[in-house]
Amino acid sequence: TPIITLRIISPSMFGSLLPIALFIERNKFQYLSTCSSVTTSLGFVNGLLAIPLLLSEYTLLVRSSAIVLMIGGVCKEIVTVLLGVLILHEFVTEQSWMGFAIVTCGVVIYKCDKIMFNKTTTTTTRVAVVEQQQQNNEESQP
Repeated sequence: TPIITLRIISPSMFGSLLPIALFIERNKFQYLSTCSSVTTSLGFVNGLLAIPLLLSEYTLLVRSSAIVLMIGGVCKEIVTVLLGVLILHEFVTEQSWMGFAIVTCGVVIYKCDKIMFNKTTTTTTRVAVVEQQQQNNEESQP
């Protein structure tokens, strides 16, 4: 289960990332004393929110496929870019807009293909069930 996985992996992740963080961020630790309690609280809240995020990702992977998680990540990036442009007035180049359009088209094509596949599969399944019922009816009649 995800809780057991987190309990087993988290200590080793902490132990391996802490020395790297201490080495890379060694010059920035002097600023920790100037951090307000709000900043520190936000850091802890973000850490606490990471746990449900990991659990939801695990649940999503168990109930669907990795491609669904990837499509969700792409959609998140699309929303992030749009919000950056609309709210923060970020500048996006033409090349970035083209990439944005290609990715959006890819998501739409994937979704349409999945819908069509489900319709075809459902129809094929229904036909097979009806044929099986007809065969059973023919066999049961003397």
